[in-house]
Amino acid sequence: MSIAFSLRTGEVERKMKVTYNPDEDKLRILFCNAPIQESEAHRSGLILDYDQNGRIVGLELSDASEQMSVPYTVNFAERAFTLAAGGSQTEEDSTP
Repeated sequence: MSIAFSLRTGEVERKMKVTYNPDEDKLRILFCNAPIQESEAHRSGLILDYDQNGRIVGLELSDASEQMSVPYTVNFAERAFTLAAGGSQTEEDSTP
């Protein structure tokens, strides 16, 4: 199962891809299509992927069904921040 989101920030379009492999029970999230330069394993089956500039471009979660109740569903919510009167920051939720 694979789900892709396309986000546009100014002139840059970044595509995020979420994939769940039930045979291997792995959840994979790629934040953009930048080439992966290096991967680093962390505890609990988490692997972070980095590009050539050291930015995180993806992650993989092993044994996903043990980490989350339903790994094959994705709820996507976009959050925007605005400045309120007096300079305080407020969060707007555009969840459908």
